[in-house]
Amino acid sequence: MPETPRRERRRLEIQSRIIEAAHHLFQSQGYRGTTVTQICEQADVAYKTFFNHFPSKHDVLVEIEQRSLENILSHFDLAIATVASTRDRLALLFERIAREAEDAGPMNRELLTELIHSVHSRGDEPEQVQRVIQATERLVEAGRAQGDVRLDQSVATLAELIRGSFYVLMISFGNLADYPIVERAAALASILADSIEDAERR
Repeated sequence: MPETPRRERRRLEIQSRIIEAAHHLFQSQGYRGTTVTQICEQADVAYKTFFNHFPSKHDVLVEIEQRSLENILSHFDLAIATVASTRDRLALLFERIAREAEDAGPMNRELLTELIHSVHSRGDEPEQVQRVIQATERLVEAGRAQGDVRLDQSVATLAELIRGSFYVLMISFGNLADYPIVERAAALASILADSIEDAERR
């Protein structure tokens, strides 16, 4: 593979600094409470340089959203790769996502709400959703392959049940103060396992 040209490496390095600085500020003081000037100061770049890379603060949010999606999908991949029951995979998946959301701090609620709004206000939502659909279906299929997921419902239906619970968890955390996300995540994972397990394997 040919080496990335120096100018392109420099461009990507600056862009990454801006994204990381913005993400830190969004989490610590909120999306609305963060200015482009503050992002520039945090990233140690000139104000004009910011706009050479991003047309607006919202465009940085879109990049953070993409990274967040990749992170969520990595949790699915880890759960699926875990040698365990479907119940254990669901518990691991929901606990990791919930603890990560909680550990990010109080302002993460606003950021999460902004991310959800950003996805639903753009035209590429179907692509984002499709990747989550595929991830949940792979989790169900892994359970089917090892024989602990019920066969009387389709993979698509069981995957939809998992996605619905995941979305409710995220939306509730983003909009409800003092929402006990870790506790609710564990409860949802258990209820989901009861719902999609093969009854004869319980």
